[in-house]
Amino acid sequence: MFLKPIAIRILLPALASALSAVTAPAQVIDFETLPGGAPTTDQQAIANQYAPYGVTFELLDRTTHLPTGSPRIAKSGAPQTAFEGCVAADTPHAYLGLGESFLTDGTALGIQGDLRVSYVAPVVFASGMILDVDCRGNGGPPCEQWTITALDGAGVVVQTVVLDAIAGAPNPGCLSPEAGPGDADALSWTLGGGGVLISAIEIRYTGTATNVGLAFDNFSVASLPEPVAVTASAGADTACAGEPVVLSPTASFGFAPYAFLWQEELAPGVWSNLGSGTKQVVRPVTTTRYRVIITDATGGTATSAPVTVATTTGTPCAADLLVSCNTADEVIRYGFVSGQVAALVVPGSGGLDGASDLVCDSDGHLLVCSQNNDSVRRYDVASGAFLDAFVAPGSGGLNVPVGLAIGADGHLYVASNATNSVLRYDGATGAFLGAFVTGGSGGLSGPTGIAFGPDGHLYVSSHDNDRVLRYDGATGASLGAFVAAGAGGLDAPRGLAFGPDGHLYVAEEVHDSVSRYDGTTGAFIDVFVPAGAGGLDRANDVAFGPDGLLYVASFNGNEVLAFDVATGGFAGSLASGLLDGPAWVTVGCRSAVSDVPASRVTTAAIVVEPGTPNPFNPRTMVAFTLPEAVTVRVSVLDAAGRQVAALLQQALEAGRHAVEWDGLDDAGRAAPSGVYLVRVEGGGTAAATKVALLR
Repeated sequence: MFLKPIAIRILLPALASALSAVTAPAQVIDFETLPGGAPTTDQQAIANQYAPYGVTFELLDRTTHLPTGSPRIAKSGAPQTAFEGCVAADTPHAYLGLGESFLTDGTALGIQGDLRVSYVAPVVFASGMILDVDCRGNGGPPCEQWTITALDGAGVVVQTVVLDAIAGAPNPGCLSPEAGPGDADALSWTLGGGGVLISAIEIRYTGTATNVGLAFDNFSVASLPEPVAVTASAGADTACAGEPVVLSPTASFGFAPYAFLWQEELAPGVWSNLGSGTKQVVRPVTTTRYRVIITDATGGTATSAPVTVATTTGTPCAADLLVSCNTADEVIRYGFVSGQVAALVVPGSGGLDGASDLVCDSDGHLLVCSQNNDSVRRYDVASGAFLDAFVAPGSGGLNVPVGLAIGADGHLYVASNATNSVLRYDGATGAFLGAFVTGGSGGLSGPTGIAFGPDGHLYVSSHDNDRVLRYDGATGASLGAFVAAGAGGLDAPRGLAFGPDGHLYVAEEVHDSVSRYDGTTGAFIDVFVPAGAGGLDRANDVAFGPDGLLYVASFNGNEVLAFDVATGGFAGSLASGLLDGPAWVTVGCRSAVSDVPASRVTTAAIVVEPGTPNPFNPRTMVAFTLPEAVTVRVSVLDAAGRQVAALLQQALEAGRHAVEWDGLDDAGRAAPSGVYLVRVEGGGTAAATKVALLR
């Protein structure tokens, strides 16, 4: 009888962690020689000779699963060769690089037992290939089948791979019943990954064909990676007090998956737990240090060096730059001090469709035109959570809303592009108050950007006839064309704003530029931002930041470009993968609204801290700080912006306070698992934090 062999090649490649690819040291075992370099000999028993490489071998009885001895070396072409030899010697293909010596399950013919490979220290990956796994045409699964299992330190099977033979053409020259046609390519298998630590591998024959044996070669042993290491970084080293800052880890070595615990320093050496997410959002109100503790799949831990986030309350902290993305139906927030870019209103939130102009109302909420469903949507400016359709679809005949402005009366003014009018809505309720500028008044055609000027009058871009029209700020009566048709080459005007010099700046869609006009007479002054400057492509809107820069939405370039207010020189770009069709920009919503008279501006903000614990069950504590004595309302909202529970409504002194939510709604019922918004509002400002309830 002849032995039909199976040659196995095992590889243990480098660890590829979830966060950082790290190479683990590896040692290749070639059964041509022993660790010291001495050649192996045919029928040589192999058990512990390779222990210096961190691996031992033994055979297990296939019935009792108890050790029965050691596997042996078989030499290709030797009297006890591991290969059957059909017509000629059956040897592995040369390109497989297996050499002439193999570890086999015994020198007798046929399966002698299961091969067990044990590791001195756990390994993280094993992969390999089995040779000559094939059957004759009359064979079929599980004609020749091998099962490879990985076991952990307790002997528990953690992974299994089953390989079935590939059917081949009959080969009458082969003597073993059902055996395949001879030399064959290998089938690959892999074990490890996903947090698995392997202490041993067992290879068992589970097929039905007879006279099948094992040949095993070129085995690589990989040690565990170096101890886990972690560093922490913050989205900004300086931020405005209360501004969200993203903390991120960088993990290396160790073994994924990782678990993270974020902490903040309350006092020197006193650390408090924040959360367990891969990233953590914090809102420091004073300069604060943070760190992260990482635990890998082996239980190894490491603590990062602290990262410091300094805070300031300077002038640039009066507001954020908010950008509506018409293509993606979202709103992006940019911090003037921190430079952080993040999504505020996620795509399509609350039915947002065709996001256009945006403005902050007198209560600190964000209002956004939803152009494609003829409405204005309202959002919480701290969290971006949808609150309601502030202006209901089609209210007052609203059709394709584009431009927004808050008047000195606190009401909302909306450019209704398809009706060539400007409609007015109650600033508190969103109720329709009437057409402020009636359809076509003063030659209005395709209104886009609108703004109240220093003189209190309303200025409107008349897109379709290349003008900027002016209307009485109290009555809406036409005051004529402020910028004459085509003045200075004006072509398809869109967004407009009055600058710190008192002049009017207009974004020109066709010329990819920004033109400047005298703020008193409307006379053309110059092309302040030349065509295509900084890559400007379809200038859609303009806004002046508190940092001395003019921001211009470059719709086709998916950028917001910055220009020096004094010279118009290009000063950089806010180019982010988050920007998709940036259309309109506004400055405000943190604590002030630029279009509202000074008497309506609030100079300090409520700061809400993360819930503790978070996630929680059954209760969590949320602390908040008030800049002044005020009547406060604290409520819990669901993901759709609906109130779940009212926690507090009373007058409080300035300073730090806290409320507890027991996970119950207003009716005393247990709220379901999910993410909720704890919102604190009062004195015309609001802030919020998210908490996760786990039932």
